[in-house]
Amino acid sequence: MLTKQIGEDPKLTNAHVALPMGAVLALATIATLTYMAVMAPWKLEPAPSYEPVSAGLGVAFLTEYLLPFEVASVVLLAALVGSVIIARKEIRETSDAVSP
Repeated sequence: MLTKQIGEDPKLTNAHVALPMGAVLALATIATLTYMAVMAPWKLEPAPSYEPVSAGLGVAFLTEYLLPFEVASVVLLAALVGSVIIARKEIRETSDAVSP
């Protein structure tokens, strides 16, 4: 989304291929989902509760693994900010140049 205009010629596209290919992929997806829904062995057993597992995971993130959790969040934030900086357009001042 952010790198849409980066490249040699942004007007060069394959728009004539997009609609047929999209229709083929949509048809394949719908066929696969329909087949899986019809052929799946639907079990009517009650699902087990995962509340104790998620509570333990939350406690672990906020006690024993607090530092690695925070380091991972800072690294991901830095990657996100870096990708936005790389993808944004560079605004060049053309006030010094005189166009003919």
